[in-house]
Amino acid sequence: MQKRACPGATAPQEAQRRGIGVPQAMQKRASSRFSTEHSAQRAILFSSRSHVLEGHSREYGRSHVALRRILLAPRPSDRPARAPTDRDACRVPGVSAVRGRRWSIRLPPRMWPVGGLGHAAGLAYRAAGDPSDRVAVCLHGYPESSYMWRHALAALADAGWWALAPDLPGYGDSEPDPPGTWERHVEALERFVGELGLGRIALVMHDWGVMIGLRWACEHADAVGALVISDGGFFADRRWHDLANVMRTPGEGERLVGSYTREAFGAGMRALSSGITEEALEEYWKGFADDTRRLGHLELYRSGDFEKLAAYDGCLAGLGVPALVLWGEEDRFAGVQLASRFHAEIPGSELELFEGAGHFLWDDEPGRAAGALVDFLGRRVS
Repeated sequence: MQKRACPGATAPQEAQRRGIGVPQAMQKRASSRFSTEHSAQRAILFSSRSHVLEGHSREYGRSHVALRRILLAPRPSDRPARAPTDRDACRVPGVSAVRGRRWSIRLPPRMWPVGGLGHAAGLAYRAAGDPSDRVAVCLHGYPESSYMWRHALAALADAGWWALAPDLPGYGDSEPDPPGTWERHVEALERFVGELGLGRIALVMHDWGVMIGLRWACEHADAVGALVISDGGFFADRRWHDLANVMRTPGEGERLVGSYTREAFGAGMRALSSGITEEALEEYWKGFADDTRRLGHLELYRSGDFEKLAAYDGCLAGLGVPALVLWGEEDRFAGVQLASRFHAEIPGSELELFEGAGHFLWDDEPGRAAGALVDFLGRRVS
């Protein structure tokens, strides 16, 4: 698929983004260094996991401080009721927001039927609908998988869309493809769309899926017909949250991801999401199945330098496509200020806030989120 230059990027920025001008010798040194660092990371991770499995109790300093700060924060249900304020509408000058109450799809007790796993370009994916219909591609966040889109896929299919959700490399049922960097994931998305010949798509994104999807969209502007953005970021001046900073710190990150157990993972996710199910936890835990996958988490976050986004300044407005911003009001990782910023920077976009929902919006409010999604696409995309 042919790339189009990012709208608003200068020639030097475009060259830097594409990696033009990097000496070959430097590229070889980087490849060698990656192999050495990867071995060192494995040693730290194995050591920390052995320590946990032996039953020792150990504090990992800043790692645990960050985890406790996030996981022990009051849940929405623990907070006292308050009268509505301007923050409820996430107001900025000339911008208004709508609460996520108007549209909801009634979900049956069991998961909506979605086709079995397919495989394309090295990625496993879920799909629903008729391949002859309009196409929507859903990109999951961290530490989830395509399973998070199960309700949205069925709702999109009922509304006349062929909906696909890949497992990004190293997550769900997709094999790792080291290194697990931001750039590597963008390349994986490009291969996936290209191999299936999807043409113009509606791109639905969450968390890291926003970072990956919007970077791809800015480089393939002609292939994007609509954007749906939820609980993520795409701004060069953004700062990482505490947990991400731990993962980005050599040594501390290895000890953190090496210490995760299935039980601790489940407890942490339940503390962050009111709607997480046991089935979802089993699917999301696949991303922690081996050392290569766990190290891929660190490679993703350590490649996530927001300064890289300076080259994409003005891209989103330049795409000129319908856009919907969906957000959980109680998001502890990506606050509602980011939602209103997307809304303000994308002309004609719509903003939908979900009271009581947190960062994992599609698990917390699957029916309401899916309802808002299909309503928007039905009204704004022909």
